[in-house]
Amino acid sequence: MGKAQRNRQNREIQAAPHTGGSSTVFPNFPYERKFTREEINDDILPRAKAFGDLMRDGMGPNASVLYIPGDVFEMWMIHGVLAGADGGKKYIRPRRLPEQSGRFVDAVEWVVIKEDTPEARAADAEREAQVYVDAINDPRNLRPEVREAIRRKMRSMAEEVAVEQADDPDAADRRAAPKDFGAPVLVELRDDDNEETTE
Repeated sequence: MGKAQRNRQNREIQAAPHTGGSSTVFPNFPYERKFTREEINDDILPRAKAFGDLMRDGMGPNASVLYIPGDVFEMWMIHGVLAGADGGKKYIRPRRLPEQSGRFVDAVEWVVIKEDTPEARAADAEREAQVYVDAINDPRNLRPEVREAIRRKMRSMAEEVAVEQADDPDAADRRAAPKDFGAPVLVELRDDDNEETTE
């Protein structure tokens, strides 16, 4: 590139409207201004660093090192924290995308939870449930006797729920309430835990 071409390019860049923020670096950045400065500085970034310290230089079960470039690794840790993979607060949730040509199977898009609504979650659940119903009804997926066995089991479960709700009208609300099982716990097995006692 010659000097004149460089100068023309610089003038074009300077004349272009300044949009600011991540939009100039990441034009498709999905979370522009979605989180507060406090959420980013006091929660998301410290958790991403701690999560990264645990995941850095990871090895697969066959002892092969998972070579992930540093910049991709950092973005991956931030995504993991936003999704709550470290057991902390979740900022995004997955929404399954419908199957279509050219799209990966079971692909999802990520929804910012603070912009989410119960109606949107219910609609997503209905759409995803329909995917499974369609898969069951598709004659290419299951033998007829397997399909009928699944329907029989589903009818049986529906009847059990109907009986339970007749006995306890609040059962459905309790079942639908979110359950908190706490943060994931890593178990460490040590030899001294398994020592046989001798008398």
